[in-house]
Amino acid sequence: MRKSLPLLAGLALTACAPEPQTTQIVRVLHPAGTPLYAPPPYVPKPELSPQENLARQVRMELGAGREVSDDMLRRAADGGDGFAAYRLAQTLEDRGRPAGEVAHYYALAASADRRGALYGLIRQLRRPDAENVGRDRLRWIEQTLQSAARSGDRQAVGFLIEAYNSGQPFGRDVDKAIALQRSSARQGNPKAALDIVTTTLAQPDRSTEDLKLALEMADLAIAQGDLSTRITAENLRRTLVAALEETEGT
Repeated sequence: MRKSLPLLAGLALTACAPEPQTTQIVRVLHPAGTPLYAPPPYVPKPELSPQENLARQVRMELGAGREVSDDMLRRAADGGDGFAAYRLAQTLEDRGRPAGEVAHYYALAASADRRGALYGLIRQLRRPDAENVGRDRLRWIEQTLQSAARSGDRQAVGFLIEAYNSGQPFGRDVDKAIALQRSSARQGNPKAALDIVTTTLAQPDRSTEDLKLALEMADLAIAQGDLSTRITAENLRRTLVAALEETEGT
């Protein structure tokens, strides 16, 4: 029996068609013999300590607008949480608590770099009853302010200079005041530089070295101060130059 021409042609095409290719997945290994990509190992989050949990709870409660007890705030603050210390200091200040107690918690907040805490701390130290702060607490507060001053906080520098010159509340220490003034001025504080100039000119027994330093400070105040500071420094500089010429001529 003869097959039809179309059927023979179809059979021929089928015989010539290439076999379908199968896709093979090859796993590439780098020289160490491990897969080229491996998911990162699972690292469990460290558990929070009880103190960290307390601080977190305080923040959540206050953030939600809910009241937090003084005891809860105090425990979180005493554990080193600056946010809780700042809120507790504000609460105690509003209630008119003694300066030492309020200053303690503002200092805790300041040591944790809580913004605004230094303002509150200095405000408490200027209260009349700041003299009743215990010696150990006052020493720690002084160290907190010194740390802020070393970091370049001009408010801390200014208060410490004032405190060491007046003797309140840390005791009089003129050498510390002068050292702070010079350090702050050389760090670019034109007010501290101008203070050195006026202090030097007010001294009847100033030396040639004192006048030369004051002249350096006057130049710094002129270079970095605002308009009012520059005008004052320029006027005082002329007085310094005359005083220095007179001293060197004798």
